[in-house]
Amino acid sequence: TGEAFERDLAALLSDLPKEEIASGALHEIRVQYGGADGPDLDDVCRELGLTRDAFIERHTAVEWSVAMLGFTPGFAYLDGDADDLAVPRLTTPRAAVPAGSVGLAGGRTGIYSLPGPGGWQLVGRTDEELFRRAESDPFRLHASDRVRFVAANDTDEAS
Repeated sequence: TGEAFERDLAALLSDLPKEEIASGALHEIRVQYGGADGPDLDDVCRELGLTRDAFIERHTAVEWSVAMLGFTPGFAYLDGDADDLAVPRLTTPRAAVPAGSVGLAGGRTGIYSLPGPGGWQLVGRTDEELFRRAESDPFRLHASDRVRFVAANDTDEAS
């Protein structure tokens, strides 16, 4: 199951020194938080006891590291100092999640590189193309790269 995989991944990553996990290139990824792009943002904020602005400020303050790619080609599992943003996976996964969706599950953030099913709570979406099938290196992100999210929202829209 997805939860068993998440537990196994967490155990594996806990044995690695942090500097090994996050030593690669830094990527800034613009995210449109909430609305149709992040249908679970309000539920996540309620669960965490945060306003939308506070959530976005916290999520964009973390320097995330690409722990691994998997699930679909280029799907980035991101770890960061964000235990306070931990929320459970959806009880029933969605049949279709758009490419570029940014979701939370446990203390991780994930970026869906391709459209497909998924059980992470969706808080936003990026227009960044993370899997470029026709290129010699089809993956924008690689294990050990670092990610900093940048809110693409207008200030009024994020409140």
